[in-house]
Amino acid sequence: QGNFMFGGGRPVGLAGDGVSEVYTGGIRIYGVDHVVTNNYLEGLNGLRFDAPITLTQGDATDNGSNSNLTNHLRAERVMISNNTLVNNVHGIQIGFKNASGSSTYNTALSGVTLANNIITGSQGSMIEVIDNSSISGVTFTNNLMYPIAPATQTSGTTTSIAAFNVDPALATD
Repeated sequence: QGNFMFGGGRPVGLAGDGVSEVYTGGIRIYGVDHVVTNNYLEGLNGLRFDAPITLTQGDATDNGSNSNLTNHLRAERVMISNNTLVNNVHGIQIGFKNASGSSTYNTALSGVTLANNIITGSQGSMIEVIDNSSISGVTFTNNLMYPIAPATQTSGTTTSIAAFNVDPALATD
């Protein structure tokens, strides 16, 4: 909680292997009982695993005795609230599919709440759903999403995501 993350226009770079692209990302959530609140994320260019806020499905659930440290536990009982996302290339991304359109992360999200967040920008989508099966475990409450053309409020889903579409009138101090 209470973090400030600024991309600062950092360009997309290459990882140590000289081939894989790296982006300026934010918060990726796996596991149970997380609270992500009061963070400010601006100018980040991350996508998929590196979006400003990323919620992917998992390949396992937390049963209290999971000792396989390579598992990606699904996000479960997570509260994401009172965060401000400004002028990022992407907003909150939900779900995951690799470049070939498949995923080994097929354990759906459960009990995730997105509440009272402000998301605004002129690129991508404020909320991008990459795998529609993942959105059923997410509840949206009192979020303000203000896309500035050509950005969109949501993409990748036919599920209606309730949000207020009002200019938050943010100003730099």
